[in-house]
Amino acid sequence: MIKNSNPFNITKAVDYSDLEIDKFWVDIPGGNGFSDIVKPQQVMPIMILGGKGSGKTHIMRYFSFNLQKIRYGNDLLKFIEKDKYVGVFLRCGGLNSSKFIGESQSDDAWKNIFSYYFELWLSQLVINIVEEILETNREISVDESNICKQIYNLFDLDVANEFDSFSGLKAYLQKLQRGIDYEVNNCAITGEKISSSRILVSPGKLIFGLPKILQNVFKFFNGCQFIYLIDEYENLLDYQQKYINTLIREREDPVSFRIGARWYGIKTYKTFSGNEDLKIESEYEKIVIDQLLRDRQDAYAEFAKQIFMSRLKQAGFISSLNNDINFKPNNYFREFSLNNFLETLRDKESVPPYLKKLGSILNTKDANKIIDILRYRENPLIERTSLMLFFRSWKNGQNDFFNNAVSIADDRTAYISHPKERNSKHFKVLDKFKNDLIDQLHRENLEKLPYMGLDKIIKMSAGIPRLFLITLKHIYRWSIYNGETPFFEKPISEDAQLKGIEDAIKWFLDDARVSGPSGIPIANTIDRVGQLMHLVRFSDAPPECSLSSFTINSSDIDEEIQKTLDYLEQYSYLIKGPVRREKNSSIQRATFQINGLLSPHWELPIFTRGVLQLDTKDVKAIFGCKSDDDFNKIKGNRKSRYYAPFKEVGEKTNPNPELF
Repeated sequence: MIKNSNPFNITKAVDYSDLEIDKFWVDIPGGNGFSDIVKPQQVMPIMILGGKGSGKTHIMRYFSFNLQKIRYGNDLLKFIEKDKYVGVFLRCGGLNSSKFIGESQSDDAWKNIFSYYFELWLSQLVINIVEEILETNREISVDESNICKQIYNLFDLDVANEFDSFSGLKAYLQKLQRGIDYEVNNCAITGEKISSSRILVSPGKLIFGLPKILQNVFKFFNGCQFIYLIDEYENLLDYQQKYINTLIREREDPVSFRIGARWYGIKTYKTFSGNEDLKIESEYEKIVIDQLLRDRQDAYAEFAKQIFMSRLKQAGFISSLNNDINFKPNNYFREFSLNNFLETLRDKESVPPYLKKLGSILNTKDANKIIDILRYRENPLIERTSLMLFFRSWKNGQNDFFNNAVSIADDRTAYISHPKERNSKHFKVLDKFKNDLIDQLHRENLEKLPYMGLDKIIKMSAGIPRLFLITLKHIYRWSIYNGETPFFEKPISEDAQLKGIEDAIKWFLDDARVSGPSGIPIANTIDRVGQLMHLVRFSDAPPECSLSSFTINSSDIDEEIQKTLDYLEQYSYLIKGPVRREKNSSIQRATFQINGLLSPHWELPIFTRGVLQLDTKDVKAIFGCKSDDDFNKIKGNRKSRYYAPFKEVGEKTNPNPELF
């Protein structure tokens, strides 16, 4: 039986209802899960930053009142008292913040109008929570009129005749908000100044004052913290963020803030308190959610598998699965088998393509003898290792090719007899370059590289759950198209996995088609990085293993190149690593890794070890030039260094090899 709907179709939390957020919720293993990150009982505000699709919205909505009432049902008040917090969720995308700007008003006027509007909106959300609690707990006796008398004092004008109940207060706040909407929307058309609106509340009076009154009135709010969960902060203008930053700095109990933004979405840390910056660690904490997930690799892998299983359960797959699958996530995807692959190669023609290539470039009468010495068809991986060792000796200027081959063959024999002998040259190469050599064998035999298996798909997602779900979405679609029955009798085929990954890459690169800050198409810069890494990785004598990272001398990064790197990092095409210091030098080098989902696009490894060092010319050619001419020269120079016959550009031989 094939299910009609793709269990991975919905990948954005904003597309979920509150019930779906709860239904699809998966906590990260370890401690108290995401509660240790959001820390809802903590007084100090937290900036929760992350890349596109890192899960910020899902997490913040989970800690909102709407999800609290779903989780706790009839025991809501008991658990609010126990949890000591209530979450007030606001998505800034709904504010249409761009309407609060324009020449019709002064900057100060817009600041005051927006802050007042924001105050009215948040206050309505708080009142909504109180009304819902009272509606579902009618046994609670409350004198709303008396409470409203306390709320009157929060206004700068006498409003005693405007409301005497929570419903009346909400209606009044809505009326005030609609009045601002009317004035702002029309002044944008007429260009006239707003004349009839009056600001009735000083900044922060309702935002901080309402929770304080409610905490004193209602027992279940006693000791409870009101957390304003403000999401999509990047949609606010600079002065609007500055206002909320000021609220964070001037925070009053029992209120705190959790700010959700793409990690580049904080446009300013300035406040209206003397134009000073918010102080990290003393006035707020900052968490980069996708970096946190990447740093906790094992926890993230388990988290991703739980997301996967949750989707299958909700879509009705689990109960119908064949017992042979044993309900283990990895069993739903065909895995790469090295033994099967090597068996396939052994069945092919006697002289493999890489040894044929060697014969075509060896300028010696002993070429055929050398090839025969290096051949070892019993194990193509060991044979390919011997070839790498031969190229290394050649690169190092050891031009006695015949004796080099004999020495390598002797080492091969010793390695086969004692494969754990660490002094063997074959052991040392395979210890570091095994995965690279396996991928080399795939390319040289015109086979697709084995980006398959759930663990690799998870690793490719680079700590960003949406990338994981998008990839699964496309893999499922291809599996159905190929006539398979995914998540039933057999694992999903290699073909469906590879095609699904390819489609996920196309989706991910769509945003890169725009021009970056320096006018160079972002797709061009990331493609140059990928091309260069691919060229070096599949060279005859690669300098590093598992190559998908590079370093740049920090002094080579001018303002324009920094903007391009920031853009690539902000959209998660590149992932920034720690700054490294060169050996025996004070030079600081910035480290970047290509996002794992993009690795298959240039046949790069998902698991990285080696780092390619870029010099000044490399950096300018890749990130600072609109033309490809300089970049092509860079590629030519690298090719001459790492490909036989190892001649530098403009020279007959390479007298100063970099490595080996």
